[in-house]
Amino acid sequence: MFQADAANYIAGEPGVGKSWIMCDLAVSVATGTPFLGRLTQQGPVLVINFDDAETLPRQYAERTARKRGYEFDDLPLHYWEPNPDEAKPVGGLLDTNVITYLAFQVATIKPALILIDSFSSAFPSLDGNKGQDIVYMHEILRQLRINSPGACLVLLDHTPKEVVLQSKRRGVTGSQQKNGQVRSGHIVSRVEPSEVNGEDVLRWDFHKINAAPPQSNFAIEREQTTTTARLIVRDLPEQERAPKTNQAFEAALTTIKSAGEDGIARTELIEQVTKIANVGRRTVEKVLDEQVRNHPNVIEKKLGGRGDPKGYKWRGINETPDGTDGTDSTQPNDLTQNTSALNHSRQAHENSISRNDANGYGNKPLREKREVSTYAKSLKSHTPTVIANVRA
Repeated sequence: MFQADAANYIAGEPGVGKSWIMCDLAVSVATGTPFLGRLTQQGPVLVINFDDAETLPRQYAERTARKRGYEFDDLPLHYWEPNPDEAKPVGGLLDTNVITYLAFQVATIKPALILIDSFSSAFPSLDGNKGQDIVYMHEILRQLRINSPGACLVLLDHTPKEVVLQSKRRGVTGSQQKNGQVRSGHIVSRVEPSEVNGEDVLRWDFHKINAAPPQSNFAIEREQTTTTARLIVRDLPEQERAPKTNQAFEAALTTIKSAGEDGIARTELIEQVTKIANVGRRTVEKVLDEQVRNHPNVIEKKLGGRGDPKGYKWRGINETPDGTDGTDSTQPNDLTQNTSALNHSRQAHENSISRNDANGYGNKPLREKREVSTYAKSLKSHTPTVIANVRA
């Protein structure tokens, strides 16, 4: 659904519920629980929020964590926003101090998921209709991702204003480079209440998804009480749920990736996927033979041992499709070698700390357990003053 080691986007009109979706996705990955019925890879999550105050998104995140049976304070969720008492950084993520600090923190916590809300507020000086600006934006996003190899980055964006006789789901606002530079794009729009008995239902469209078979669109709605909340999947008025083959495919990829370096035997994979996706054995075998084996990140290999069983392994960051290590040993394995474009290496960050210690910047531990709002008030200027663990 969202591809790891790549940039992805979720787009929708203002107020449609993208921030709620962001929170649900964040809690899903932080807990390793399914997101909209799809398996997730558990890991730390970093939320970079230029758009909203923390209060409402946090309230929903707390409720959806509780619905899953987890204490919110125990989750590896990390949150950053500009100082709420001052003007936002004029350049957003283009501000050298901001991107330097955030890149350093990404390298520190190694998030599995990076969420940015949203394009317009994170890149206020860029023109979304100009291809060269979008290419530059993706270079900025890459500078974040390379500090946590394999991380999935999801950027929230907007869809164009509605035009008579044109589909609400015609794509993301701006240049086609926005689609060209991402691995997956998702459009969220509101279903006409008259089609769903007046209920508040959102339609989820797969606008683009690389290295995967076509996905069936679906609908989601928010179910909440005063203490818990969750997003649930439901059928669209005009179509049924996604085919079983798609569910089996996603379950197979997630299971292979979870197996680690040792891989997983085909027989064991078939058994697990039939249970996870609730599909028949023949369906799983067909998916493995026709789709999984052709996936660019899946290596089909002999696992050794009795009978020399066939199995599958997820390709590593520096691993070639044949399973060998493609790392160039002559090159230093240093993430800071790739940061020259914005001059925000770790050394630059350390230098900026010494320059800004008098202003309270950079001298607080990442996981300090303080409220973001309280912490921010004690800091000066709009330089990147806090990434605080949302655990208060």
